[in-house]
Amino acid sequence: MLQYIIKRILLVIPVVILISFVVFYIIQLPPGDYVSSYSAKMSAAGDVMTQAEMDEMRPIWAWTVRYMSNILCG
Repeated sequence: MLQYIIKRILLVIPVVILISFVVFYIIQLPPGDYVSSYSAKMSAAGDVMTQAEMDEMRPIWAWTVRYMSNILCG
């Protein structure tokens, strides 16, 4: 019985991680993000952001790591 409980607990870990990744990417799917909004505000103020600067602000892997660490570490 103890082996069954341990096995189930160990199987929950990858499922929770997978669900977290799926939810994160679904949240990121809609058009428009923080960088687009920030760029629009800067353009309205007279500043111009290049595409390279915008791409530097959007590293999806960094968002994923930060999102997952917040979930796992609280």
